[in-house]
Amino acid sequence: MVPTSEGLVFEKVTPETFPELARHIKGLASYERCPVDDAHIERVMAEAFKEHSCFEGYLARKEGEAVGSIICIWSFSTSKGRPTMVMDHLFVADGHRGKGIGKMLFQFAIGKAVGAGCGRMEWNALEWNTNALKFYQTMGAKSIDGVVYFRMTDADLEHMIE
Repeated sequence: MVPTSEGLVFEKVTPETFPELARHIKGLASYERCPVDDAHIERVMAEAFKEHSCFEGYLARKEGEAVGSIICIWSFSTSKGRPTMVMDHLFVADGHRGKGIGKMLFQFAIGKAVGAGCGRMEWNALEWNTNALKFYQTMGAKSIDGVVYFRMTDADLEHMIE
């Protein structure tokens, strides 16, 4: 557990606390207009507690209540020759927004990246989520000009190997 001066405590998600992270995953997915089902959550939980999981999940607690969460994915940048942390999820629960919790979660993620010797930290935000875009810009983040992100879904991948 990592306490802050504002009474926020950060803790790594455990099998016992995973249901709280699952609620946050569902909350963020709903906000982003792409709800997830129980099978999705079960896959996330199975990955979370594998010996070599590709991500780490953390809860932010205030007075025992899970008020926010963050998920960090580890990658490696051959152009930097150092690890990269990808912030996949930053969520602040309803009723707790606008109180600096998102900033503390973001700073916690930065601390994880610096502690791991990362050459950079990356994430994405939806174009219509102007609150997130403004927040990240005020935190000093810059959008990447000249970079186009691509994606293939599981169905696309299956189709390509047929």
